[in-house]
Amino acid sequence: HALILVGASALIALLTPGIGEAQESRMIEGVRPELHLGIGWGGDLGFGGRIDVPIVPSGFIDGFNDELALSPGGDLYFDGGRNDNLYGDALLAMQWNLYPKPEWSFFPEIGLAFIFGDGGGRGRLHLSPVFAIGGRYHWSSRNAFVLRMVWPFGLQLGITF
Repeated sequence: HALILVGASALIALLTPGIGEAQESRMIEGVRPELHLGIGWGGDLGFGGRIDVPIVPSGFIDGFNDELALSPGGDLYFDGGRNDNLYGDALLAMQWNLYPKPEWSFFPEIGLAFIFGDGGGRGRLHLSPVFAIGGRYHWSSRNAFVLRMVWPFGLQLGITF
């Protein structure tokens, strides 16, 4: 139970502003390119990129830093454990970015991916829904580390610049 209490306390500290802390943010203005490495659910290794394009830069919540962005991109994975095949995707996701602290942002995503190749045992070409959650640690006004868990692909770790 102590682990649950520590985790809940850490989450509350991240999501609530500190005493006297202004809602200033390191929101990355304009288009943000991203490069990432991926580890698929079956151990596949890959790399890819995104270009996040804000379409509602001031967001939906008054008095809170948020934005809605389109996130087109793609990935290439090596299916080394099963068949030594390459497979990839071209995707378009809608991303809602929430900025609770100046150096942190979090986002859910939903979208569609056109998957090509023999990866995942699903055939050469198919369309798949994409669901993801992720976060960024912003160390400057343009740069951030990105961590994303995305279905159907896996875990992605990258840099926004």
